[in-house]
Amino acid sequence: MPNKNDTLKKYESYLYNFDLIFKKNVHNNSTSLEKELFRNALKDYIDNIKDLLFELTENNQIEEYNFIRKRISSDFMSRGLSKLEVIID
Repeated sequence: MPNKNDTLKKYESYLYNFDLIFKKNVHNNSTSLEKELFRNALKDYIDNIKDLLFELTENNQIEEYNFIRKRISSDFMSRGLSKLEVIID
């Protein structure tokens, strides 16, 4: 079972990878390819965090789940993506 630090590191690696694409490809002049890269990165990010939350739930790691869930909310909000949060619930 992963501990809180392992879980946080895993989540932060997902977020880091997403941010690389997010910062590079989200602007008004984005090309179709850039928009597609962003959509794919967003899908991967959401799939990864859903899997992580599922793993925590399955292992009855409620404290870690709540910690990561709050972090996800904060990260979505800071990126202007809070409407997407409903997808992971």
